[in-house]
Amino acid sequence: MIQISIVRLHEYRLWTRLLGYDREHIIQSIQARAYYILQKAFSKRNAFIHHLRYDYYIAITNNIGIDEHREIFHEVNGELPTAIAISIAADKHPLLACRKATQILQKHRAPGIYMDSIANGKVSFIHLDIVNSTKSFLERGLSAYEAYIIMLQVTMTLHKIMELLNGLVFYLGGDNVLLTLSPSRELKKQALTIIHHLHDNHGVSARAGIGICDIPRKALMLATKALEEARENGREVIMYEE
Repeated sequence: MIQISIVRLHEYRLWTRLLGYDREHIIQSIQARAYYILQKAFSKRNAFIHHLRYDYYIAITNNIGIDEHREIFHEVNGELPTAIAISIAADKHPLLACRKATQILQKHRAPGIYMDSIANGKVSFIHLDIVNSTKSFLERGLSAYEAYIIMLQVTMTLHKIMELLNGLVFYLGGDNVLLTLSPSRELKKQALTIIHHLHDNHGVSARAGIGICDIPRKALMLATKALEEARENGREVIMYEE
């Protein structure tokens, strides 16, 4: 089972409108700081959080209970531009857990913590590296902007694949994309299939490190360690599990 926590900034739209017309630089700066604050709070408790639209954030929070979520809620209260609501749900598949957690927030419009279910099982991450993408794109005469768009297209292709598998995709920046699926014996095979699909459809080479652990932050660390070894050894996929 995968546990997902969704964080919603309460009345985000109203907050932005109160900033006046010359507000976009303020919004971007405060959004960056809000992400930093949430990242610090969740990672301190061995979770992994990623921004969605900046009014919503998603965290993989296996083995993090309601008490830790209360700590996070109170810790960031007053540090963020608005109050927050956090929902917690679990499912065998990350995308389905995300849908459950989102539905909870649709039912509860006030700030607070709302829990459907929790999970103590293992988490798996696939850390993908698009090999030398920046260098190869720029050598082809593309601009930095066009290189960025290609990475967004690659990420969207991955999203379509992962949606069929009920998994999630996060673009981490640079050449790196993170996937999360239910832990299974098929993970290596699935990673290889994804790598070959990217080569056939986007003409890019990729490597993957897979990490599996009951602590989300450690699972991501193992995935990154595996990716670094794949880079050093010229292998397509390496996996670590604890």
